[in-house]
Order: sequence, then structure tokens, then C-alpha cells
Amino acid sequence: METTIKVSVCVPVYGVEKYIEKCVRSLMEQTMKDSIEFVFVNDCTRDKSIEILKKIVSEYPERSNQVKIVNHNKNMGLPSARNTALHNVSGEYIIHCDSDDWVEPEMCQLMYKCAIETDADIVICGYNLITKGKIEHIEATDSFFANLSCFVDDFAYYLKNFLLHNPWNKLYLREKIKIPFDVNYFAGEDLLFNMEYLCGCTSIASMRDMMYNYYYMPSDRFK
Repeated sequence: METTIKVSVCVPVYGVEKYIEKCVRSLMEQTMKDSIEFVFVNDCTRDKSIEILKKIVSEYPERSNQVKIVNHNKNMGLPSARNTALHNVSGEYIIHCDSDDWVEPEMCQLMYKCAIETDADIVICGYNLITKGKIEHIEATDSFFANLSCFVDDFAYYLKNFLLHNPWNKLYLREKIKIPFDVNYFAGEDLLFNMEYLCGCTSIASMRDMMYNYYYMPSDRFK
């Protein structure tokens, strides 16, 4: 009997040979053991990122059937890589992860649990901003918003603290994703995607827990 995938984790890969090991290990060591898949998109990286990825995955044989690697024929950029991942997922819910970041062990399990318990179309969590050896904790709130109107009062806080700008601290209901990442933009496309997604949401949940670790670097290799 085929196992129903509850959560698909989408990971674009390009130029991250120095960082991808930590990312992959954090995914392979998720406490959510079953009904999960990991979709890595090789955006025609020119370094050893994919070689390292495959080596780390091989150390977790119990995950072997949960990992997909999809290859681009040429470098197409981050928005396109995210879209390719979305076209290759099977999960009911989607989580994005950048390949130079890492996630906390319970991220997938807790965000999925929150979505099921609240019946929310999106779950937003807090994150840790790591830059120049310093860590800044960016907290969301433990909240449930029954509709977009309820979210209005908190919107400014979430926008100011960059809790809405990125896809990686969120769990999305796949059937609600109607508009893909815009490949014509190389700045702000993530925020645009989120705003369009939120417009189609019936309810929103958020978790104070900082489940994602965002490693900020001055340059963006994908753009």
C-alpha cells in the first residue's frame, strides 16, 4: 500500500558545498520519520554540492526512499528551482528550506501538527538569524487567525520582522498554491509569492518557536 506523503520539503541547490552538509543532516534527522519526502533541485551547480548531498543521504539508509534529486539542464535561478520542486512533490503540505540554512529537529513534525490541530492553510514559525557569528531570535506569536481580517492587526509586526518575506519559515497547504514563484523577479519574489498565497487563505496559524536557522550572507548565489 502506498504511503500518503504528509509533508514535502523543497530544497534548491546551487553553490553551497561549504554549507549543504549541515542542511542535509538537519533534514535527515527530522523527528517526523514517516510520510515525509525531501525534494532537492540541482540548479546546475558547478561545485561539489550534489556530491556532498548524495554522500550525506547515503548515511541515512532509512531515508533513501524519501529523497528525490531533480536536475536542471542549466542554471535557472532560485525562483525557478523552487517551482521545479513544487512540480515534483507529492505531499499534502509544503516546507521550503534553503540549502545553506538548517532546521531544528522537530520543525516538520510540529508545524504539521499545528496545521492539523488548527486546520490552518498556512503555519508561520519564528527563526534564528545568524550573521557574522551573532544570533538574533526572530519570534512569531502563538496565534490563530480565523481569517485575513483577524490578521490585519498583527500584519505590521510580521512584515517589520521579516516573518512574511521568505518561504522557509512556513508550512503551506499544497492545494492552496495557485500562483508559482515569479521567475521574472530576482528580488522580492518570495514576498510576492507569500502575499498572493495569503490572499487565498481562509485561516492562518503561527508558532513562537524558532524552528528555522537562517544563515545570512551579503551575497546571494542564486541571483
